[in-house]
Amino acid sequence: MEFLPLEAKDYPSLKPLFAGANHPHSEYSLSSLILWGRCALATDYAYDGDAVFISETSLADPKERFLLLPIPAGGRFPPAVLKKKALEAGFSEYRFVHDSYISQYGMDEVEKYFKVSDQPGYHDYVYRAKDLASLHGRDLAKKRNLARRFEKDCGLNGWTIETARLSSADGQACVECLDRWRTERSGDWTDVLERERKAILAALGSFDALELRGLMVIIAGVARGFGVASRLSGDTGVLHFEKASDRHKGLYQYLDRECARLLFEGWDWINKEGDMEDPGLARAKESYVPAKRVRSYRLETP
Repeated sequence: MEFLPLEAKDYPSLKPLFAGANHPHSEYSLSSLILWGRCALATDYAYDGDAVFISETSLADPKERFLLLPIPAGGRFPPAVLKKKALEAGFSEYRFVHDSYISQYGMDEVEKYFKVSDQPGYHDYVYRAKDLASLHGRDLAKKRNLARRFEKDCGLNGWTIETARLSSADGQACVECLDRWRTERSGDWTDVLERERKAILAALGSFDALELRGLMVIIAGVARGFGVASRLSGDTGVLHFEKASDRHKGLYQYLDRECARLLFEGWDWINKEGDMEDPGLARAKESYVPAKRVRSYRLETP
């Protein structure tokens, strides 16, 4: 297999394959792979017949490299074949192998060919879109009340609230919003957030080309929050980025509700990715009461 850098220009040719893959884990979002492609990992792809393999290599340590499950996988890549393909391509492991693949062949069969280990920070949180769009029910009462408080506070201050769908022309407004958010967190800026910033800038620069969906929340004429999503499978979308000012209580809850309501039309499920074993992020995602989780495993050749 000859691996080539994965770039935005490859989206049209790879889109049909990803659309037919039906992988439930957020790592298999074509848009996301392109956006993050040179932020922390070098992401490349290679054709193997009518399937595609994705490789990722750490920019900090080129020895850390792995494959994703082939796209589409179907029934053509049982564990024995998966191992053979990895070794032929010069790789020793797969990552982000979701529980659907494990269930398809059974853990006993997979362990005949691979050492299997958990990836706890990369178990995706998945929610019913209709639940987050309405915030109905006892479990989400606090979120609902915070969103309403935000609306009430804006009214008391005489601030107009506008929820606008993003287009490629709105990139500068989102960059300014992102920079304000960064200033607010100046004492808590990490390498992870810096890499995410690069991915967000890539998203804003390739918004139409990657068929992204997005919206902004504009308060008194200034963008104070935005969200960006894309399709993962037939009934599921991924919420890739969601940023909002910490200075408006309830804005995050309001933005999250509006993203669910407007960005996920036609999709039943919202995948909010994993928590990277960040306790605060895990609590935040658990507080929205996920309907299910998508587990992630690492498969290493002996």
